[in-house]
Amino acid sequence: MKRLSIMMLVLAAAALTVQAAENHWDNDAGDNRWNNPLNWENDTLPLQSNAVIEGGAYVIAADPTNAAPGGINIRNSDMLISSNFAPAGVQDWRDTTIIVTNGAVVNAALGQTRAVTLNGLKNSSATLTITGSGSSWQGGGLGNYPFYAASAANTNNGFTLNVMNGGEYRGKFFMGTDNLGTPEAIDATVHVNVYSNSLAGTGSLGQWDFGVVSGEAKVNLLGGELYFTSSNALNFYSGPTATEGIFFDELGSKIVFGGDATNAVQGWIDDGLFVDNAGSGLTYSYDSISDETTVIPEPATIGLLIMSCAGLAILRRRAS
Repeated sequence: MKRLSIMMLVLAAAALTVQAAENHWDNDAGDNRWNNPLNWENDTLPLQSNAVIEGGAYVIAADPTNAAPGGINIRNSDMLISSNFAPAGVQDWRDTTIIVTNGAVVNAALGQTRAVTLNGLKNSSATLTITGSGSSWQGGGLGNYPFYAASAANTNNGFTLNVMNGGEYRGKFFMGTDNLGTPEAIDATVHVNVYSNSLAGTGSLGQWDFGVVSGEAKVNLLGGELYFTSSNALNFYSGPTATEGIFFDELGSKIVFGGDATNAVQGWIDDGLFVDNAGSGLTYSYDSISDETTVIPEPATIGLLIMSCAGLAILRRRAS
């Protein structure tokens, strides 16, 4: 029995060692390609280890590949993903820009993705841009793992998500919170920009939680769409000095909720968490056939009509 217990401990230790193994990027081939073994130490692809990319590197993932099961650590470097890619999370992501384009689908639902979240880390930033029709980031929410954006108890960290030109983000997304909705990020800025013909929101599971202790947690809708499976999938937890909310900055912007979310929407409007910067106020309606609630900015047509009528009246008086 004792011998069996010792063997189990040895096996467990070995498993942890394999899980913690790292394969560092060196770009020895000079072509910046992820799928070229010569660009990794020991000239092997990071298939059973964490991929570590740092030191101002530029990495191109342009060939179909399965990334390291242990995930990616990317620091002070940039990455272009233009072909389907399946990392088990991006677990240490700071001072880095990742661009997903050319119809690439990134399936990062198998592990946690953390942007500028290491404890004690300060004054770091990261950007994820998803651009082009068919390009998408499938994040946590398809599984049990969230995307943490500037969420650890660090200071002056920033994260920006841009979804544009037909791109899409789907998944669980925590803006400055832990997984229980507790605000953590201090003086952080987490910005999401959703442009025309583009979509962001939850997948089949999960939620979006706003929750910086101080700073900003904002979504700016620039003609794009947010989708949530229900009103319960959207939560606001930020501290009293923080700026948080969803801002309708252009006509054509909208939020769609599964189910009847009218009461919740009115509450968010009353609390200043849904803000119209594009029209003459927000309007919302529930469609029982599609079982969806839609929120849009109301075009300022009535005000323009009144001004036009007033102008015609003045012209008529002058003519008479």
